[in-house]
Amino acid sequence: MTKRSPFKYFKTSPEIIRLAVMLYVRFPLSLRNVEDLLHERGIEVSHETVRYWWNRFGPMFASEIRKRRVQGLRSSRWRWHLDEMFVKINGRQHYLWRAVDHEGEVLESFVTTTRDKKAALKFLRKSMKRHGRPEEVVTDRLRTYGAALKEMGRGDDREMGRWVNNRAEGSVRRTCLETGSWPTYPRPMTKRSPFRYFKTSPEIIRLAVMLYVRFPLSLRNVEDLLHERGIDVSHETVRYWWNRFGPMFASEIRKRRVQGRRSSRWRWHLDEMFVKINGRQHYLWRAVDHEGEVLESFVTITRDKKAALKFLRKAMKRHGRPEEVVTDRLRTYGAALKEMGRGDDREMGRWVNNRAENSHLPFRRRERAMQRFRQMRCLQKFASVHASVSNHFNQERSLSSRNLFKLNRTAALVEWRGLYAG
Repeated sequence: MTKRSPFKYFKTSPEIIRLAVMLYVRFPLSLRNVEDLLHERGIEVSHETVRYWWNRFGPMFASEIRKRRVQGLRSSRWRWHLDEMFVKINGRQHYLWRAVDHEGEVLESFVTTTRDKKAALKFLRKSMKRHGRPEEVVTDRLRTYGAALKEMGRGDDREMGRWVNNRAEGSVRRTCLETGSWPTYPRPMTKRSPFRYFKTSPEIIRLAVMLYVRFPLSLRNVEDLLHERGIDVSHETVRYWWNRFGPMFASEIRKRRVQGRRSSRWRWHLDEMFVKINGRQHYLWRAVDHEGEVLESFVTITRDKKAALKFLRKAMKRHGRPEEVVTDRLRTYGAALKEMGRGDDREMGRWVNNRAENSHLPFRRRERAMQRFRQMRCLQKFASVHASVSNHFNQERSLSSRNLFKLNRTAALVEWRGLYAG
């Protein structure tokens, strides 16, 4: 019998609803990221609308997909890999149990507040009710699995080892990889187009670079998003475009913004964050103005007075000398500022440097999506480019009305599409 369409009471087309739900579930994007991506396509919806669509249609789509795949995945009964991951909800520890088959297909997910035999039994019975009983079960050395399988009469089929459960661990890692109008500037002298030797259109290159830098997406995620639009490029092509054009776009944005932001000299917030490169600790120094604009990023191996002096001189050479400097209680800043004759302007306090602390959050989200950095040079380049692009698209939406925010967002997108347009 023909089913009634679940979209019949919605004015928005089903294609847009499916696209919004797919972007939110498939990629490590926040609701506001999805709103910005849809706006880039000319679709005006709020992030609350995306939240409603996800809550209404997400489980429905997942149920339909699961129903079709369960019928065609009888081979999943050969070997199961079981594992659990820790998830915090309102500061309280919870456990997400997962069953994965030998091909990496996630069969079942189950959330509990405990990690005992009772929870394991619930999880196993739910999985076997839907997918049947497996021939072999691979787990880690948690005794809970052994007790639960023994009660179900499956203790002899259990296999344990150091790396035999990597199939389940890899599925957990993928889950964890999961957030005023512009001034008009004079047009510069016409330069030779940097796209002149490329067959791909500049619009596609700008789009790929923006997706990779602005949102917490991997190279393969960007490849999939472009493929969904009918653009067939490999992730290595995206990597080449990002390395070739990312610093160029960031330099152009920075040049325009430095000319129009003399107010940034009023107060600077300075802070450093820890970044690991191949297991070795490095320090990313950042200067942020009173509005949250990231002015400068600088990577060093040490956190001493010499490193702080290099960072401060580089920042002041480009942006001028600030009237006030806010830092944490690290003595390095005091020694460096004193040598530069600025020790009296330093301000410290418990929460006065929150502006700099909060500016680290977008970079941390991006770092998790990239699974950390492997070279100091790559970290320096990406930190500089990411700061410029984030500044360009950051509209301080909490400080303006919805209509003004939409106008500013459109202006930022138009300006991005005009970079090196000739």
